[in-house]
Amino acid sequence: MGHGDDGLRLVREARRAGEALSPYNDEAVRRVLQEMNELFDVAMTLLRQFQGEDLQTVSPLIAYYNLVIRRDKRCLAAYLKHRTDCIRRLSWQVGAVPHEDVRQQMSARELEFMRGYNQ
Repeated sequence: MGHGDDGLRLVREARRAGEALSPYNDEAVRRVLQEMNELFDVAMTLLRQFQGEDLQTVSPLIAYYNLVIRRDKRCLAAYLKHRTDCIRRLSWQVGAVPHEDVRQQMSARELEFMRGYNQ
C-alpha cells in the first residue's frame, strides 16, 4: 500500500455512497491520521539531520511528504464533509433522533453533531 491510499479509499467510499450514509470508517480515518503524523515526523527528522548542510539532497523527499500530507488532509476533509452533509439532510428528514439502522452507521461524534444541529 502506498502513501495516500487510505485517504483516496475514503473519498471513493463517500462517492459510492452517494446521498446515503455509509458506516463510519473509523479504522481508515485513524490510518490516514497516523500516516500524516508519521510523514510529518520523518520530514522533521530529515530537516534536523540536514540542518546547516546541503538541503537540496533531501528537499525533494520533504516536498513529497508535504504533498502526501496535504492530499491526505483534503481526502479526509472531503470524506467528513460528505458525512456532515448527509447528517444534515437526515436531520431535516427524521429530526434529532435517527432510526436505529442509521445510528449504527454513525460515530458517537456524528450523533452528537446531529443532536446539536437540531437544537
